[in-house]
Amino acid sequence: MNSVEPKISIVIPNFNRGELLSSTLDSVLRQNYNNWEALVVDDGSSDNSLDIGAAYAANDKRISIIKRDRNPSGAPVCRNIGIEKSTGDYIIFLDSDD
Repeated sequence: MNSVEPKISIVIPNFNRGELLSSTLDSVLRQNYNNWEALVVDDGSSDNSLDIGAAYAANDKRISIIKRDRNPSGAPVCRNIGIEKSTGDYIIFLDSDD
């Protein structure tokens, strides 16, 4: 029997959390479960969040950075965008300061 572990989509809304985003993504990377994708959905940050996220995405194909492409703004909209873009079997939300 060949069973495949289900893929987990981790949706992370982000707004100006550059100082915390590295810790959040490092936490995801330290997990024992490996079949996941992390979708950082940026809500129009004006800090270095996008640069930090892009550096992580360049080093791990499971991490992607998505810019909010519609209004209104806010974490709920970013979560919905993450859900729409996810490819996992299950979805979990993680705040950018967790």
